[in-house]
Amino acid sequence: MAFSHWAEKGEGELKPTVSIIWASFLVDAPPIKSINQWFNKRNAQLQYIKDTLLIKGITNQQVKLTAKHNNQVRDYLNKTARFMVNHCIQNSIANLILGYNPGIKQEINIGGCNNQNFVQIPFHTLPSAYKAMCERYGLNYQEQDESYTSKASAPDGDEIPVYNAENPKEYQFSDKRIQRGFYRTKSAHLVNADLNGSLNIGRKSKHEGFNRVSRGSLTAPRRINLLKLERKTPSYMAVALLCSIL
Repeated sequence: MAFSHWAEKGEGELKPTVSIIWASFLVDAPPIKSINQWFNKRNAQLQYIKDTLLIKGITNQQVKLTAKHNNQVRDYLNKTARFMVNHCIQNSIANLILGYNPGIKQEINIGGCNNQNFVQIPFHTLPSAYKAMCERYGLNYQEQDESYTSKASAPDGDEIPVYNAENPKEYQFSDKRIQRGFYRTKSAHLVNADLNGSLNIGRKSKHEGFNRVSRGSLTAPRRINLLKLERKTPSYMAVALLCSIL
């Protein structure tokens, strides 16, 4: 499940971050992927030893390994939520929109390697974390269905339907995602695929302001590694945040 986050300026004119060149940014995924890869590698080693020695059940080492993995993943997701809320407070941002697609990460089958990287990430914990923090600091929190937001072209203003599981339909969009990380618009321009999806979530939420975002703001976002922020705390001027841990 890809979670995308948009924040808007408070009362008065709504101005999403990506309307400003270099204002859009992504929270880096490699740290959390590395945690999963290390866990799967080490767990496979322990499982091999178990099979060799004909040991049944879960060993103490596996219990400790799983606990460490879960704590590390939970910590990174909590840092993501805290970073987002702090950013909203520091920049007088009133509204936070969270794109969601319930259960998708638990249901997908994208190959053994990718399943190990993504399915083990408990994205379902993010909504409750954001909601609690927003309530605590007086921010407006909204969850928005993100179906078709990765397929539609935000710069081209594509209409974004709502997925109906009981009556699924095929829709035509201006263009498509052509390779990892890039979406091609109708005019053959390349934009960041995650930012395109995030902008579509904002558009789908029906809030004003998202139709005034320039294509240039979707091309080269800053990438933020939250683990490195523990050692230094730079100042970011963004007004909106896309967080895609993929």
